[in-house]
Amino acid sequence: MAEGSRLRRFVGLVGVGARSAVARLVGGRSRRVLVTVVGVAVAVGFTLAVTGVALGLASGATVGGEDVDYWIVPDDGSSTMTVASDGLRLGDSHATALSIADDSRVDHASPVLLEFVGLENPSAGVGEYVLVVGVVPSDEPFEVAGVSTGELTAGDPRYANGSYGGDPTNEVVLSESAAGLLNASEGTDLRLRTRDVRTQRVAVEDVDGASSAGVGSVPIAVVHLAELQSVTGTTEGDHANQILVITNDPSVRGDLEGVYPETNVIARDGVGLDRSGEDELPLAVVVAAFVTAVGVGALTVATMMGLEVTNDRRRLALLAAVGYTRRSRALVVLVEVLTVALLGGLLGVCLGAAGIEGTNRIAASVVGDAPPARFSPVLVPYGIGLAIVIGVVASLYPVYLSYRTRPMEVITR
Repeated sequence: MAEGSRLRRFVGLVGVGARSAVARLVGGRSRRVLVTVVGVAVAVGFTLAVTGVALGLASGATVGGEDVDYWIVPDDGSSTMTVASDGLRLGDSHATALSIADDSRVDHASPVLLEFVGLENPSAGVGEYVLVVGVVPSDEPFEVAGVSTGELTAGDPRYANGSYGGDPTNEVVLSESAAGLLNASEGTDLRLRTRDVRTQRVAVEDVDGASSAGVGSVPIAVVHLAELQSVTGTTEGDHANQILVITNDPSVRGDLEGVYPETNVIARDGVGLDRSGEDELPLAVVVAAFVTAVGVGALTVATMMGLEVTNDRRRLALLAAVGYTRRSRALVVLVEVLTVALLGGLLGVCLGAAGIEGTNRIAASVVGDAPPARFSPVLVPYGIGLAIVIGVVASLYPVYLSYRTRPMEVITR
Protein backbone atom coordinates (compact mmCIF):
# COMPACT_ATOMS: atom_id res chain seq x y z
CA MET A 1 0.00 0.00 0.00
CA ALA A 2 2.84 2.35 0.92
CA GLU A 3 4.50 1.68 -2.45
CA GLY A 4 1.27 2.53 -4.28
CA SER A 5 0.91 5.73 -2.30
CA ARG A 6 4.48 6.76 -3.19
CA LEU A 7 3.88 6.08 -6.84
CA ARG A 8 0.69 8.15 -6.84
CA ARG A 9 2.52 10.96 -5.07
CA PHE A 10 5.37 10.81 -7.59
CA VAL A 11 2.94 10.88 -10.54
CA GLY A 12 1.11 13.78 -8.95
CA LEU A 13 4.32 15.79 -8.51
CA VAL A 14 5.29 15.09 -12.12
CA GLY A 15 1.87 16.32 -13.22
CA VAL A 16 2.21 19.50 -11.18
CA GLY A 17 5.60 20.27 -12.70
CA ALA A 18 4.54 19.51 -16.28
CA ARG A 19 1.30 21.51 -16.05
CA SER A 20 3.12 24.43 -14.48
CA ALA A 21 5.67 24.58 -17.30
CA VAL A 22 3.02 24.33 -20.03
CA ALA A 23 0.82 26.94 -18.32
CA ARG A 24 3.68 29.44 -18.18
CA LEU A 25 4.46 28.88 -21.82
CA VAL A 26 0.91 28.87 -23.20
CA GLY A 27 -0.36 31.56 -20.87
CA GLY A 28 2.52 33.89 -21.68
CA ARG A 29 3.25 34.37 -17.99
CA SER A 30 7.00 34.06 -18.50
CA ARG A 31 9.10 35.05 -21.47
CA ARG A 32 12.02 33.17 -19.95
CA VAL A 33 10.25 29.86 -20.53
CA LEU A 34 9.62 30.79 -24.16
CA VAL A 35 13.26 31.80 -24.62
CA THR A 36 14.33 28.51 -23.06
CA VAL A 37 12.15 26.48 -25.43
CA VAL A 38 13.48 28.39 -28.42
CA GLY A 39 17.07 27.98 -27.18
CA VAL A 40 16.71 24.21 -26.88
CA ALA A 41 14.97 24.06 -30.26
CA VAL A 42 17.82 25.94 -31.96
CA ALA A 43 20.44 23.70 -30.34
CA VAL A 44 18.59 20.52 -31.30
CA GLY A 45 17.73 21.77 -34.80
CA PHE A 46 21.33 22.74 -35.49
CA THR A 47 22.57 19.38 -34.27
CA LEU A 48 20.08 17.45 -36.41
CA ALA A 49 20.97 19.50 -39.49
CA VAL A 50 24.68 18.82 -38.96
CA THR A 51 23.92 15.16 -38.28
CA GLY A 52 21.94 15.02 -41.52
CA VAL A 53 24.97 16.32 -43.38
CA ALA A 54 27.10 13.69 -41.62
CA LEU A 55 24.65 10.99 -42.73
CA GLY A 56 24.99 12.36 -46.25
CA LEU A 57 28.76 12.12 -45.99
CA ALA A 58 28.54 8.56 -44.76
CA SER A 59 26.15 7.50 -47.50
CA GLY A 60 28.26 9.35 -50.06
CA ALA A 61 31.07 6.89 -49.38
CA THR A 62 28.94 4.14 -50.93
CA VAL A 63 27.25 3.58 -54.26
CA GLY A 64 25.68 6.69 -55.76
CA GLY A 65 23.89 7.50 -58.99
CA GLU A 66 22.96 5.12 -61.76
CA ASP A 67 26.46 3.70 -62.19
CA VAL A 68 28.21 1.68 -59.51
CA ASP A 69 32.00 1.78 -59.32
CA TYR A 70 33.59 -1.12 -57.48
CA TRP A 71 37.23 -1.13 -56.55
CA ILE A 72 39.17 -4.30 -55.78
CA VAL A 73 41.96 -3.26 -53.44
CA PRO A 74 44.51 -5.18 -51.31
CA ASP A 75 43.67 -5.61 -47.65
CA ASP A 76 46.34 -3.07 -46.68
CA GLY A 77 44.72 -0.45 -48.95
CA SER A 78 42.57 1.65 -46.67
CA SER A 79 40.90 3.36 -49.61
CA THR A 80 40.36 3.15 -53.32
CA MET A 81 43.18 5.58 -53.95
CA THR A 82 46.01 4.57 -51.65
CA VAL A 83 49.02 6.58 -52.74
CA ALA A 84 51.71 4.68 -54.62
CA SER A 85 54.02 2.73 -52.34
CA ASP A 86 55.87 -0.55 -52.12
CA GLY A 87 52.86 -2.22 -50.50
CA LEU A 88 50.79 -5.09 -51.83
CA ARG A 89 49.81 -5.00 -55.50
CA LEU A 90 47.61 -7.09 -57.72
CA GLY A 91 49.27 -9.29 -60.34
CA ASP A 92 48.17 -10.33 -63.81
CA SER A 93 45.93 -7.29 -63.81
CA HIS A 94 45.19 -7.02 -67.54
CA ALA A 95 43.95 -10.60 -67.87
CA THR A 96 41.98 -10.38 -64.65
CA ALA A 97 40.26 -7.19 -65.77
CA LEU A 98 39.40 -8.80 -69.12
CA SER A 99 37.85 -11.81 -67.41
CA ILE A 100 35.76 -9.51 -65.19
CA ALA A 101 34.65 -7.51 -68.22
CA ASP A 102 33.42 -10.70 -69.89
CA ASP A 103 30.51 -10.65 -67.44
CA SER A 104 27.49 -9.19 -69.24
CA ARG A 105 26.63 -7.17 -66.13
CA VAL A 106 29.95 -5.29 -66.31
CA ASP A 107 30.35 -2.29 -68.63
CA HIS A 108 34.12 -2.07 -68.26
CA ALA A 109 36.95 -3.21 -65.98
CA SER A 110 40.34 -1.55 -65.78
CA PRO A 111 43.43 -2.13 -63.67
CA VAL A 112 44.64 1.07 -62.00
CA LEU A 113 48.31 1.73 -61.25
CA LEU A 114 49.34 4.73 -59.14
CA GLU A 115 52.84 6.13 -59.20
CA PHE A 116 54.46 9.44 -58.34
CA VAL A 117 56.36 10.17 -61.51
CA GLY A 118 58.31 13.18 -62.72
CA LEU A 119 56.85 15.08 -65.67
CA GLU A 120 58.96 17.63 -67.51
CA ASN A 121 57.95 20.36 -69.92
CA PRO A 122 61.18 21.02 -71.92
CA SER A 123 59.73 24.03 -73.70
CA ALA A 124 58.93 25.76 -70.40
CA GLY A 125 61.95 24.42 -68.53
CA VAL A 126 59.86 23.08 -65.65
CA GLY A 127 59.53 19.65 -64.09
CA GLU A 128 57.35 18.41 -61.23
CA TYR A 129 56.38 15.12 -59.62
CA VAL A 130 52.69 14.37 -60.10
CA LEU A 131 50.45 11.44 -59.30
CA VAL A 132 50.28 9.46 -62.54
CA VAL A 133 47.34 7.07 -62.91
CA GLY A 134 47.62 4.23 -65.40
CA VAL A 135 44.35 2.80 -66.74
CA VAL A 136 42.90 0.90 -69.68
CA PRO A 137 40.48 3.36 -71.36
CA SER A 138 37.28 2.19 -73.03
CA ASP A 139 35.08 3.49 -75.81
CA GLU A 140 32.83 4.96 -73.14
CA PRO A 141 34.72 7.60 -71.11
CA PHE A 142 34.97 7.20 -67.36
CA GLU A 143 36.58 9.22 -64.63
CA VAL A 144 39.46 8.21 -62.40
CA ALA A 145 40.74 10.59 -59.73
CA GLY A 146 38.28 13.11 -61.16
CA VAL A 147 39.94 13.14 -64.60
CA SER A 148 38.11 11.84 -67.69
CA THR A 149 39.66 9.23 -69.97
CA GLY A 150 37.58 10.45 -72.91
CA GLU A 151 40.54 11.79 -74.94
CA LEU A 152 42.67 8.65 -74.53
CA THR A 153 42.70 5.92 -77.16
CA ALA A 154 40.51 3.00 -76.13
CA GLY A 155 42.35 -0.13 -75.05
CA ASP A 156 46.01 -0.52 -74.13
CA PRO A 157 48.01 -1.01 -77.38
CA ARG A 158 51.39 -1.14 -75.64
CA TYR A 159 50.35 -4.25 -73.66
CA ALA A 160 50.08 -6.41 -76.84
CA ASN A 161 48.73 -9.52 -75.08
CA GLY A 162 51.43 -9.37 -72.44
CA SER A 163 54.49 -8.84 -74.68
CA TYR A 164 54.59 -5.07 -74.07
CA GLY A 165 55.85 -4.81 -77.62
CA GLY A 166 53.00 -2.77 -79.05
CA ASP A 167 53.27 0.83 -80.15
CA PRO A 168 52.71 3.32 -77.33
CA THR A 169 50.06 5.97 -77.77
CA ASN A 170 52.17 8.58 -75.93
CA GLU A 171 48.97 10.20 -74.67
CA VAL A 172 48.32 11.90 -71.34
CA VAL A 173 45.40 13.81 -69.84
CA LEU A 174 46.26 16.33 -67.12
CA SER A 175 44.18 17.75 -64.34
CA GLU A 176 44.02 21.53 -64.18
CA SER A 177 46.40 21.63 -61.22
CA ALA A 178 48.97 19.47 -63.03
CA ALA A 179 48.69 21.60 -66.19
CA GLY A 180 49.24 24.72 -64.11
CA LEU A 181 52.36 23.29 -62.44
CA LEU A 182 53.86 22.26 -65.76
CA ASN A 183 52.71 25.30 -67.71
CA ALA A 184 51.17 22.85 -70.17
CA SER A 185 48.08 22.87 -72.36
CA GLU A 186 46.52 20.68 -75.00
CA GLY A 187 49.18 19.67 -77.53
CA THR A 188 52.17 20.28 -75.24
CA ASP A 189 54.91 17.62 -75.43
CA LEU A 190 56.08 16.35 -72.06
CA ARG A 191 58.61 13.83 -70.84
CA LEU A 192 57.60 11.14 -68.40
CA ARG A 193 60.51 10.00 -66.22
CA THR A 194 61.23 8.07 -63.02
CA ARG A 195 64.05 7.97 -60.54
CA ASP A 196 66.09 5.57 -62.67
CA VAL A 197 66.06 8.16 -65.49
CA ARG A 198 63.93 6.17 -67.94
CA THR A 199 61.83 8.61 -69.96
CA GLN A 200 59.00 8.57 -72.45
CA ARG A 201 57.62 11.36 -74.57
CA VAL A 202 53.91 12.04 -74.10
CA ALA A 203 51.59 14.58 -75.65
CA VAL A 204 48.86 16.32 -73.69
CA GLU A 205 45.54 15.30 -75.22
CA ASP A 206 43.36 17.27 -72.84
CA VAL A 207 43.34 19.31 -69.64
CA ASP A 208 40.38 18.18 -67.58
CA GLY A 209 38.98 19.98 -64.53
CA ALA A 210 38.82 17.53 -61.63
CA SER A 211 35.25 16.90 -60.60
CA SER A 212 33.90 16.77 -57.06
CA ALA A 213 34.74 13.07 -57.06
CA GLY A 214 38.40 13.82 -57.65
CA VAL A 215 41.27 14.66 -55.36
CA GLY A 216 41.04 18.44 -55.21
CA SER A 217 44.22 20.34 -56.04
CA VAL A 218 46.49 17.25 -56.20
CA PRO A 219 48.19 17.23 -59.65
CA ILE A 220 46.96 14.22 -61.63
CA ALA A 221 48.07 12.76 -64.96
CA VAL A 222 46.19 9.86 -66.57
CA VAL A 223 47.97 7.60 -69.08
CA HIS A 224 47.62 4.10 -70.52
CA LEU A 225 48.46 1.42 -67.99
CA ALA A 226 51.08 -0.51 -70.00
CA GLU A 227 52.96 2.68 -70.82
CA LEU A 228 53.16 3.60 -67.14
CA GLN A 229 54.20 0.04 -66.29
CA SER A 230 56.99 0.23 -68.89
CA VAL A 231 58.34 3.46 -67.42
CA THR A 232 58.09 2.37 -63.78
CA GLY A 233 59.38 -1.19 -64.24
CA THR A 234 56.17 -2.96 -63.21
CA THR A 235 55.63 -4.94 -66.43
CA GLU A 236 56.91 -8.15 -64.86
CA GLY A 237 53.90 -9.62 -63.14
CA ASP A 238 51.59 -7.04 -64.75
CA HIS A 239 51.09 -5.24 -61.44
CA ALA A 240 48.42 -2.72 -60.51
CA ASN A 241 47.27 -1.17 -57.24
CA GLN A 242 43.60 -1.98 -57.75
CA ILE A 243 40.98 -2.84 -60.33
CA LEU A 244 38.09 -0.57 -61.20
CA VAL A 245 34.84 -2.24 -62.23
CA ILE A 246 32.16 -0.07 -63.86
CA THR A 247 28.66 -1.52 -63.73
CA ASN A 248 25.06 -0.63 -62.96
CA ASP A 249 24.33 -3.98 -61.34
CA PRO A 250 25.20 -4.23 -57.60
CA SER A 251 24.89 -8.04 -57.77
CA VAL A 252 28.36 -8.11 -59.34
CA ARG A 253 29.95 -7.36 -55.99
CA GLY A 254 29.61 -10.91 -54.66
CA ASP A 255 31.54 -12.32 -57.63
CA LEU A 256 34.29 -9.70 -57.33
CA GLU A 257 35.05 -10.67 -53.74
CA GLY A 258 36.63 -13.93 -54.88
CA VAL A 259 38.74 -12.57 -57.74
CA TYR A 260 41.86 -12.05 -55.61
CA PRO A 261 42.71 -13.43 -52.17
CA GLU A 262 43.34 -10.94 -49.37
CA THR A 263 41.49 -8.12 -51.09
CA ASN A 264 38.49 -5.95 -50.32
CA VAL A 265 35.73 -4.81 -52.66
CA ILE A 266 34.84 -1.18 -52.04
CA ALA A 267 31.87 0.61 -53.56
CA ARG A 268 32.50 4.24 -54.35
CA ASP A 269 30.81 7.02 -56.28
CA GLY A 270 34.12 8.84 -56.32
CA VAL A 271 37.77 8.28 -55.68
CA GLY A 272 40.32 10.28 -53.76
CA LEU A 273 43.67 10.15 -52.10
CA ASP A 274 44.25 7.99 -49.05
CA ARG A 275 41.04 8.32 -47.08
CA SER A 276 41.97 6.19 -44.08
CA GLY A 277 40.38 8.74 -41.75
CA GLU A 278 37.40 9.67 -43.88
CA ASP A 279 35.12 6.95 -42.53
CA GLU A 280 35.53 8.50 -39.08
CA LEU A 281 34.69 12.01 -40.30
CA PRO A 282 30.88 11.70 -40.10
CA LEU A 283 31.13 10.28 -36.58
CA ALA A 284 33.48 13.09 -35.53
CA VAL A 285 31.05 15.67 -36.92
CA VAL A 286 28.13 14.10 -35.04
CA VAL A 287 30.05 13.93 -31.76
CA ALA A 288 31.23 17.55 -32.08
CA ALA A 289 27.69 18.74 -32.82
CA PHE A 290 26.29 16.73 -29.89
CA VAL A 291 28.82 18.10 -27.40
CA THR A 292 28.29 21.66 -28.65
CA ALA A 293 24.51 21.35 -28.41
CA VAL A 294 24.62 19.94 -24.89
CA GLY A 295 27.02 22.65 -23.74
CA VAL A 296 25.25 25.61 -25.30
CA GLY A 297 21.75 24.25 -24.66
CA ALA A 298 22.44 23.38 -21.03
CA LEU A 299 23.91 26.84 -20.32
CA THR A 300 20.85 28.49 -21.87
CA VAL A 301 18.35 26.35 -19.99
CA ALA A 302 20.21 26.55 -16.69
CA THR A 303 20.46 30.34 -16.88
CA MET A 304 16.85 30.99 -17.94
CA MET A 305 15.25 28.44 -15.62
CA GLY A 306 17.52 29.48 -12.77
CA LEU A 307 16.25 33.06 -13.15
CA GLU A 308 12.72 31.69 -13.31
CA VAL A 309 13.15 29.81 -10.03
CA THR A 310 14.72 32.86 -8.36
CA ASN A 311 11.91 35.08 -9.59
CA ASP A 312 9.21 32.63 -8.49
CA ARG A 313 10.36 31.78 -4.98
CA ARG A 314 6.95 32.75 -3.57
CA ARG A 315 5.36 29.85 -5.44
CA LEU A 316 7.91 27.46 -3.92
CA ALA A 317 7.18 28.92 -0.51
CA LEU A 318 3.46 28.34 -1.02
CA LEU A 319 4.17 24.74 -2.01
CA ALA A 320 6.12 24.34 1.21
CA ALA A 321 3.28 25.90 3.18
CA VAL A 322 0.78 23.32 1.90
CA GLY A 323 3.05 20.44 2.86
CA TYR A 324 5.49 19.91 -0.05
CA THR A 325 8.85 18.74 1.27
CA ARG A 326 12.12 20.14 -0.04
CA ARG A 327 12.61 16.98 -2.10
CA SER A 328 9.11 17.26 -3.57
CA ARG A 329 9.71 20.90 -4.52
CA ALA A 330 13.00 19.93 -6.18
CA LEU A 331 11.20 17.23 -8.15
CA VAL A 332 8.61 19.75 -9.36
CA VAL A 333 11.39 22.06 -10.55
CA LEU A 334 13.19 19.16 -12.23
CA VAL A 335 10.02 18.17 -14.09
CA GLU A 336 9.46 21.78 -15.16
CA VAL A 337 12.95 21.97 -16.64
CA LEU A 338 12.61 18.61 -18.41
CA THR A 339 9.19 19.57 -19.78
CA VAL A 340 10.53 22.81 -21.21
CA ALA A 341 13.51 20.96 -22.70
CA LEU A 342 11.23 18.29 -24.19
CA LEU A 343 9.02 20.93 -25.82
CA GLY A 344 12.12 22.56 -27.21
CA GLY A 345 13.27 19.17 -28.51
CA LEU A 346 10.01 18.60 -30.38
CA LEU A 347 10.29 22.02 -31.98
CA GLY A 348 13.97 21.36 -32.67
CA VAL A 349 13.15 18.19 -34.62
CA CYS A 350 10.97 20.28 -36.94
CA LEU A 351 13.72 22.90 -37.26
CA GLY A 352 16.26 20.18 -38.00
CA ALA A 353 14.12 18.67 -40.75
CA ALA A 354 13.62 22.14 -42.24
CA GLY A 355 17.37 22.79 -41.99
CA ILE A 356 18.19 19.59 -43.85
CA GLU A 357 15.66 20.39 -46.57
CA GLY A 358 17.02 23.93 -46.84
CA THR A 359 20.59 22.66 -47.08
CA ASN A 360 19.66 20.31 -49.90
CA ARG A 361 17.78 23.03 -51.78
CA ILE A 362 20.67 25.46 -51.52
CA ALA A 363 23.17 22.80 -52.58
CA ALA A 364 20.98 21.85 -55.55
CA SER A 365 20.73 25.46 -56.70
CA VAL A 366 24.45 26.13 -56.29
CA VAL A 367 26.19 22.94 -57.40
CA GLY A 368 23.32 20.84 -58.77
CA ASP A 369 24.79 17.72 -57.16
CA ALA A 370 23.28 14.92 -55.09
CA PRO A 371 21.67 16.09 -51.81
CA PRO A 372 24.49 16.57 -49.25
CA ALA A 373 22.21 15.97 -46.24
CA ARG A 374 19.84 13.14 -45.45
CA PHE A 375 16.95 13.00 -42.99
CA SER A 376 16.53 9.65 -41.31
CA PRO A 377 13.60 8.68 -39.03
CA VAL A 378 16.15 7.88 -36.33
CA LEU A 379 16.84 11.62 -36.05
CA VAL A 380 13.44 12.11 -34.37
CA PRO A 381 14.21 10.06 -31.21
CA TYR A 382 17.80 11.32 -31.37
CA GLY A 383 16.63 14.93 -31.22
CA ILE A 384 14.22 14.24 -28.37
CA GLY A 385 16.90 12.30 -26.49
CA LEU A 386 19.35 15.17 -26.98
CA ALA A 387 16.79 17.60 -25.52
CA ILE A 388 16.32 15.37 -22.48
CA VAL A 389 20.09 15.20 -21.94
CA ILE A 390 20.22 19.00 -22.13
CA GLY A 391 17.39 19.21 -19.61
CA VAL A 392 19.01 16.77 -17.17
CA VAL A 393 22.36 18.58 -17.27
CA ALA A 394 20.75 22.01 -17.00
CA SER A 395 18.39 21.03 -14.18
CA LEU A 396 21.22 20.82 -11.64
CA TYR A 397 21.33 24.61 -11.18
CA PRO A 398 17.57 25.30 -10.86
CA VAL A 399 17.16 22.33 -8.51
CA TYR A 400 20.04 23.63 -6.40
CA LEU A 401 18.34 27.04 -6.21
CA SER A 402 15.06 25.42 -5.13
CA TYR A 403 16.90 23.66 -2.31
CA ARG A 404 18.37 26.95 -1.14
CA THR A 405 14.99 28.69 -1.01
CA ARG A 406 13.87 29.28 2.60
CA PRO A 407 10.05 29.35 2.57
CA MET A 408 9.62 31.25 5.86
CA GLU A 409 11.88 34.11 4.73
CA VAL A 410 9.92 34.46 1.49
CA ILE A 411 6.50 34.36 3.18
CA THR A 412 7.37 36.91 5.89
CA ARG A 413 8.65 39.47 3.33
